[in-house]
Amino acid sequence: MVSYEDILLRIRGQDNTGSAFGSAQQRVGALKTAVGGAVTAMSASMLSYAKSAVDSAVTAETEWNKFGNAVKNSGGNWDKQSDEIKSWVKEYSNSMGRSVADTRSAMTTFMNMGMSLTESQKAMETTSNYAAQMGMSQEAAAGQLQKAFMGNGRALKSLGLDIKNYKDETTGAIDKQRLMRDIMDRTKGSAEKYADSTAGKFQRLNNVMAGLKTDFGAAIMDAITP
Repeated sequence: MVSYEDILLRIRGQDNTGSAFGSAQQRVGALKTAVGGAVTAMSASMLSYAKSAVDSAVTAETEWNKFGNAVKNSGGNWDKQSDEIKSWVKEYSNSMGRSVADTRSAMTTFMNMGMSLTESQKAMETTSNYAAQMGMSQEAAAGQLQKAFMGNGRALKSLGLDIKNYKDETTGAIDKQRLMRDIMDRTKGSAEKYADSTAGKFQRLNNVMAGLKTDFGAAIMDAITP
């Protein structure tokens, strides 16, 4: 497979001055050849979108690979279940009115601290409700929950929760299940309200547009690949 830099050079049509899309119309023929004639006409704006789409595709692939490593490290079978897991993450994100990247990052936080894939999926319901109630991203909420699991529950005081009540007197370990249950009790319904809000609905639209853009970028990369 050609390198990412080579792909961008073909799409951008960069010249020696480094201008990304100079004389774009003159380079359409080269791009048409690179993609096997799939592109019949392309304006400078379309070339710019194509470059951006490739960027999105490469970024998505990189982030999914990181997520896949987290799944593997937590005992999951990413090689066989990647399509199923990706589908779950995307569907959950849409149902919550959150970005795929946000859900993916939150789950990665949980898996990196020792949770299995299944456990991280279950933790997302509480995380989404907590995030909605506190007005933050799921990733930020997962980070606060991670700190709470380590004994720093300062952020949870706004919910009326004292982390000391969840510590084992002998080991100091946090009762994570009871803590998550109590957080859920205090935030239940918040995620649903957020999903139905203007912000949540707009994010679902963004998810659709981002998915189309990423798929377009992936198609260009596949077409350029010798």
